[in-house]
Amino acid sequence: MTAISKEKKYVFKGYQAGAVDYLFKPLDPLILKSKVDFFLGLDKQRRELQAKLKEAQAHRAAYEAGKTRARRAAATHREHLQGSSQGNRNGRVMGWAECLYAYPVSASCGFPLPIMLVQHQHASADNRMPWLLARYCALPVIAPEDKEPILDGHVYVAPPGYHMLVEEDQTLAFSTGRPVLFSRPAIDELFYSAGAVYGRHLLGVILRGQ
Repeated sequence: MTAISKEKKYVFKGYQAGAVDYLFKPLDPLILKSKVDFFLGLDKQRRELQAKLKEAQAHRAAYEAGKTRARRAAATHREHLQGSSQGNRNGRVMGWAECLYAYPVSASCGFPLPIMLVQHQHASADNRMPWLLARYCALPVIAPEDKEPILDGHVYVAPPGYHMLVEEDQTLAFSTGRPVLFSRPAIDELFYSAGAVYGRHLLGVILRGQ
């Protein structure tokens, strides 16, 4: 800011010294306010871009960590299933495992919704999925009981031998009704009941192997 010289060499000298503008006295308040607002807006945009970049880098790191943990989880699951006839039958469709383990990990930071999981399995199978998921998932993983309240940010895993249903009061119920396509639990029962309660607010995802 100067009231002495308006020569260009002094203006350029000011810019070379790091100035963002060169103002002459007497100042026009409207022009000054406009210039200040402009540079404040640029600074705000710069800070927002930095915050978005930092957030994107954090999501990328969480995604890569999720993929690594998913591979380890899938390998652990194969080891637990190996040797049994049920394990051999499920071992051919392990494509679902990496998605199942990776997604809750990558989405674990402040995830705002409940997740309900059903794997088609034999009624006599061991209920190991909650334990396996809990090892690699930052969200609380629940092996639910009858009338368990459904809470946001929690993962609920249907136990072998029971259909998992959603009640109108947003609790979980279990049924020993007939198997659906030889499966109990079955995704059909969960989808039907959850759809009746949540309607258009429900998202259903089917994961299948190769």
